[in-house]
Amino acid sequence: MSGSSPVQPQVDRRGGKADGPPDYFFDPSFDQPDADRLLWQAAPAAVERRRRSPPAGLPSYYSHLWTISLLDWKQEQFYFRRLNFLKYRVAQWNARLRQGSGSASLTEQVEAAERDIDQCRHVLIESNLRLVVSLAKRYADPSKDGLEELVSVGNTALVRAVDLFDFRRGFRFSTYVYRSVQRSLQGHLRQEQTFRTRFVRDGEGLTEHLIGDAAQSDWALKAADEAQRTTRQLLQMLGDRERKIVMARFGIDSDEKRQSYAKIGKEIGLSTTRVVQLFNRSMSTLQNAATR
Repeated sequence: MSGSSPVQPQVDRRGGKADGPPDYFFDPSFDQPDADRLLWQAAPAAVERRRRSPPAGLPSYYSHLWTISLLDWKQEQFYFRRLNFLKYRVAQWNARLRQGSGSASLTEQVEAAERDIDQCRHVLIESNLRLVVSLAKRYADPSKDGLEELVSVGNTALVRAVDLFDFRRGFRFSTYVYRSVQRSLQGHLRQEQTFRTRFVRDGEGLTEHLIGDAAQSDWALKAADEAQRTTRQLLQMLGDRERKIVMARFGIDSDEKRQSYAKIGKEIGLSTTRVVQLFNRSMSTLQNAATR
């Protein structure tokens, strides 16, 4: 793939947006005459390390992650530099295509580069999956079946971290991922607890929460009814799919107290990770509405 061009495309050299995170992180080396060497260079050889065993008590279907080699700093830098260079090249080529100066071969170059981008992201994600599982296991309640849900939350944070990590600063990506996943898990658990406490105390559970062990006074019953009406009004702000996810997650109008993300996903035909994303988005919508 060649980066030469008779028409200079108008590309933001910072790779930034005014209203969001950057599409890529630009490095001056991307514009050097020999920049395309990043497209054919081989990744640095891995440093031999002693294989670690999976944590005790971990489900067997996660054990294979401990057979995947971790990346050292040089390998991380290689893949991130290549990833962002490819994104930069795609931005250049797409700019040419929008200007009408491209060709069928240029379109093929874009498609090939996008496949390479996916491959770089796959390597970076796969090599950090065990870190996500280890953190999720730390936060999971051993008395509940919640590990898979927390792993899905952590994986979502990991995928996002790949696109937000600025390799130019020279830090380890694994350190960045650790903090990102940790914040995501802690935020998720706080969010669920807050929502359960404030909005989803339904039926008898809500009444008991309001009056404790005292007799069910008229005031308490009226307060319970009002809280239920408020909860259902808030839920009507969501789309059908999002509302179903939230109600299933907290056991509203169901014989089950709560359903796992995996079970909800199977019922509505979505991946566990996608269910987590929709749930988190719905929670933010409900909390903002409740605050107002």
